[in-house]
Formats: sequence, structure tokens, C-alpha cells
Amino acid sequence: MDIQGDLNVSGVITSLSGIWGAPNTFLSFRTNGTERARFDHIGNLSASGTFHTMGQIQQPDGTAALPSYAFGLDVDNGLYRIGANIVGLSTNGTEVQRWSAAASKITGTLNVTGATDFDAA
Repeated sequence: MDIQGDLNVSGVITSLSGIWGAPNTFLSFRTNGTERARFDHIGNLSASGTFHTMGQIQQPDGTAALPSYAFGLDVDNGLYRIGANIVGLSTNGTEVQRWSAAASKITGTLNVTGATDFDAA
């Protein structure tokens, strides 16, 4: 099929594999008639299935209020980079734990159930 000019489609294309989209709206990737990934008009990526990478996933540092790794409907909970070799965990936009090579620090109350061994060595 050779198409020159605009192609406007109304409805769902179910029999195609490939790349498709709507101008200024989204770009979608389909296989066997099923949408697998979509970029929307502001750059958000949504995907179904398992995500595999051949290298690192690199994110901006983030903050306690807006961590780099957060949850879709709860964006002030997650993991972020506090500084060189220091990772933080936040809930409700507040740091609750940090990890570094030297120590793990918990902010707030630590409730422990069961046997616990705090080895100072």
C-alpha cells in the first residue's frame, strides 16, 4: 500500500502490526493487532507486558517530594538520589530512610515484630 498525503482512520485498527498514531496526540506500537506501547503528546510512555533493557536505566536525582521512582497515583512515595552514593526512600513527600555504604538511617519510629539482631560489629 502506498499512501501519499493524509490518512484519517476512524475506529480501531485491529489487524496491523507496526507504528501508528494520530497527529499531535500519540504514537503507538502494535503487534498482532494489540497495542504494546504508546507515547502521548507530552512524552509520557505507557507500555504493557514486561520491560527488558540491555543497559542501565538512568533517572534524574529526584527529591523526597518528587522521587525519581514513584507510583502512578502516589507520586510523593518512592526512591530518589540524595547525594553521591546515597539513596533515599520517601513517603508522603518526606524522607523516611536513607542508605549509603556507611550506614542505613531511619527517620521516625521503627516498629519491630519478632526476633531482631542489631549487630554492631
